[in-house]
Amino acid sequence: LKRSEEDPDYMWEFDEKKAYRPIKFIEQKTVPSKGDARRLVMQPWQHFFIGCMFGWVHKKTGIRRFREALIFLGRKNGKTTVESGLADYMVGFDHENGANVYFLANSQKQSSILYNEARNMINASPWLQERFQPTRSEIRYPKTNGTIVAMSAEKKDKDGENLHFGVFDEIHEYE
Repeated sequence: LKRSEEDPDYMWEFDEKKAYRPIKFIEQKTVPSKGDARRLVMQPWQHFFIGCMFGWVHKKTGIRRFREALIFLGRKNGKTTVESGLADYMVGFDHENGANVYFLANSQKQSSILYNEARNMINASPWLQERFQPTRSEIRYPKTNGTIVAMSAEKKDKDGENLHFGVFDEIHEYE
């Protein structure tokens, strides 16, 4: 942050508004599908990693600095919920027409866990229900022609997929 403010030749800056957009979406528009909570309140460390992913942008173009993020979390830290909320955000609210979002894992069963949570979050939120069309195998966002799909290493014909956002679950086991 200090370098971006003091060095005129440094090409990156932190845009707090852009950093907060996906956080605001997850906390205000999604509803957890499990438990009694009617809204999701993320922890500061979750704000930090999401903010870093989305807030650092090129000073002149505004394009995100980071195209990839590798986040390691232990069990029971809300990975599936946050990843599903980010997928819902990326398919419809990241200003990308025809955004394709994929949940990827070694097995179809594992990628389906993420997909089902994204779909359940949509079904639990009246605001999201009005905007998305979830089916058994695909979540559609008609306004931008975006889709969310679960895929696995078991599927061999992934060539040609136009990825906007991908969540690789259990990457340490990925083939």
